[in-house]
Parts: sequence; C-alpha cells; structure tokens
Amino acid sequence: MNRLTKRLTQQLGKPSQGLWGWLVNRYLEKKNRFLEVNAVKLCNIQPESVVLEVGFGPGLGLQEAAKRITYPKGKLYGVDYSDYMHSVTSRRLQADIRTGKVTLFLGSVEHIPLEDNVVDRVFHCNCYYFWPNQRAGSKEIHRVMKPESNPSPFRIPRSNLPPPPSQEIRSEFNHPLGENIFLTLLLNNYFESVPSSS
Repeated sequence: MNRLTKRLTQQLGKPSQGLWGWLVNRYLEKKNRFLEVNAVKLCNIQPESVVLEVGFGPGLGLQEAAKRITYPKGKLYGVDYSDYMHSVTSRRLQADIRTGKVTLFLGSVEHIPLEDNVVDRVFHCNCYYFWPNQRAGSKEIHRVMKPESNPSPFRIPRSNLPPPPSQEIRSEFNHPLGENIFLTLLLNNYFESVPSSS
C-alpha cells in the first residue's frame, strides 16, 4: 500500500481535523447520503422510538432519523470515535442537541455509554470494517437493544448490504475476507438468525 492510499484509508476509518479529514467529510456527504436515508427507512422508526446510529460520520443518517422522532418519548443517539466527525455533526444537529432530542457520544462501538435494553433501532452505514473489535462491537449493540427489538428472524435485503472491504482496508484494519462477512458477524455474535433476501 503506497503512502497516499494508506493515508486515505486511515482517514476513511477515522477522519481528523485538517485537509484530509475535510476531503473525506465531503466525500461521505456526497456518496453516503443515499445509503444513510435508506438505512433509516429500513429501520421503520416510529415517533416514540429510541434509535442509535453507530459511526455517524457527518451526521446525515442522524439528521434523517431526527425527522421521524418526537421528543421527549422518542430519542436519538449517535456514537463515533472521530473527534472531527463529532464536531461536524454537533454543528449540523445543534438545534436538536440543544433540545435533548439528539445526544452524541465520542467513543467506540465496543463501549456504548447506554444502559442495557434501552434501544429500539440500531443502524450504521459502511463502518463495521473499521471497528477495532467486531465481536465486541456486535455484543455491545446486542446489549443496548431491547429484547423485543431484536426479533428472530429479521431480514436484510441483499441490495442493502455494505460492500466487501477493499484490500487496502482489509490490510490496514486487519479485516477478514468474505462477501457475506457482515451477515456472518451477526450470526456468530449474539444475533440468532439473519436470512438475506434479494
């Protein structure tokens, strides 16, 4: 991996303040909007839902989810370990943060600062291959979800699965191979059944 590719891959995983982080932010805002909006639609969020996004990036998914939630019974949380993305999203959602409708956490998926069994819906877009420990991250997501929010089976349309990580990402983040790695990850880590559909 050359230095340019390595730097870009690192920034995609954890954007930082500066030119590279700014470029990655603009890229994510342009390329991920469709994915974020559709991830929110697939969650079937209700006005009183408690929702968590893991790896919220520039905040596009949280912004979309916030439109569907009625505070104070509905609540929206986000966790991301990039200081820069936390800052960007804090500005984007400052009005909802002030009211308490949205709460952002600066941290990792392995340590979500929420009580057990409090979340109705969890979503993320294109970030599982950046998790430092995928098993621990899956376990933590399972912990914060309400039991009734994790029915078995549940369906993930194949067209909405994240793409396999590139060779550069696999190398930089020590990510395993396999097109269905995300489904395998869920099946092997506390979720009971994840049939996919085309």
